[in-house]
Amino acid sequence: MRRVRFASAILMAAALDGLLAAPPAPPQELALPARLHAEMTIVNAEVDPRTQGGRTAVGGLLGLIPQDRAKPWVQFPTTSAQLTIEIRRFSLEEEKDALHAAIDSGGVAAVIKATKNLKTLGEVHVGGEGLPIRAAATWMTEHAQRIRLVFSSRLVTTNPDPFAQTGRALDILDLTLPHGERYGTGSLETATKVEYEAQGLVSPVTFAIGSATQPIDKVERLPPEHCPAKEAATLTPARGGR
Repeated sequence: MRRVRFASAILMAAALDGLLAAPPAPPQELALPARLHAEMTIVNAEVDPRTQGGRTAVGGLLGLIPQDRAKPWVQFPTTSAQLTIEIRRFSLEEEKDALHAAIDSGGVAAVIKATKNLKTLGEVHVGGEGLPIRAAATWMTEHAQRIRLVFSSRLVTTNPDPFAQTGRALDILDLTLPHGERYGTGSLETATKVEYEAQGLVSPVTFAIGSATQPIDKVERLPPEHCPAKEAATLTPARGGR
């Protein structure tokens, strides 16, 4: 009898705990145009086979100076890069269709070629350089807003010009913005083969040799960019009017 009572008490406590649990935060969709700040940890400093003569490490290409020059970049974590992400809009249906057709016809190389005919949807700024966003999609879950951004250039690479286009790979940046929380998370992956999903997402299938998933954290929404010139134009009355 005591065991039955004890088991009943456990079940009742679990039920009460479920009833008293805080409900999920209401959806908090990102307003566009949007600005985000994030920190990306550089966890891979492999040398690209094309640049083995130079032996240039990822951290150096991003303009990041190691604290101790005697230590190699291939420490975990090696260092980090600050990202500012600007999203003006997400891809339109016709833009998604163009990417879908490019993936079906010629893979990554065809996608990069197709993006030349698409409008830039925003930029990611790192190390003083702005990298254009070529495709952008978003979807909501119960607990977060998910965002996927696609680039035809590399954010992390050992190519002498880290922002040069390459016909071999696409960078895909995923962000997760939890509802009701200040910070989100994300990741950056480099794909040499991609597929198209029904909801308009370009998804990685095969990853570039020597690349690694770059973790992104402290993803934070920023207020609209301050522009004194626009404010002055708004506050100054037109000349000649009464």
